[in-house]
Amino acid sequence: EMVKTAQSTLAGGGHVFIPSYPSGLLYDIIELLRTKLQTVQICCISPVAEYCLAYAGIVMEWLCSSRQEKVYIPSEPFGHQELKRRGQ
Repeated sequence: EMVKTAQSTLAGGGHVFIPSYPSGLLYDIIELLRTKLQTVQICCISPVAEYCLAYAGIVMEWLCSSRQEKVYIPSEPFGHQELKRRGQ
């Protein structure tokens, strides 16, 4: 439902604001939007967002097993790391 609402808002030229703490839920929201809306720029507005997103890539014990496996291969466990590298 959230993705459908975001898609229709963006298609109409609007912007989407999703309030969230910089925690696990934020990572899931970014992953969902990244996979469903590939051309959308995502901004995290928080004084600690950059640190939380970076921390998520190095502290693996809290991740599900499929994300933990990505740590040991040349793949990033979260898509937000790729988005940041590409400037999105």
